[in-house]
Amino acid sequence: MQTELRYPIGNVTPYGFFDIGRVKINQDPWTPGDNNRTLSGVGFGVRVSVQTQWLLDVSLAWRTQGGKPQSDTHDAQPLAWASLAYRF
Repeated sequence: MQTELRYPIGNVTPYGFFDIGRVKINQDPWTPGDNNRTLSGVGFGVRVSVQTQWLLDVSLAWRTQGGKPQSDTHDAQPLAWASLAYRF
């Protein structure tokens, strides 16, 4: 689930967000113990629209729940994300 609060100012839209997700690891677990994992994070970003066709989105996010990464040992805090899209 994601909640986002944004405020457009012309062609620039700053925003803040909160994400949370929960997963069951195995339908029929082989071993006793925790079979669920919950991950969540908060962050902020900005979207910039240029000439109505280009959209740049840049954000930073911090993990708030879920512990360290399990499949990738690189533990970056904050995480940065950028995307550039062309609308046609």
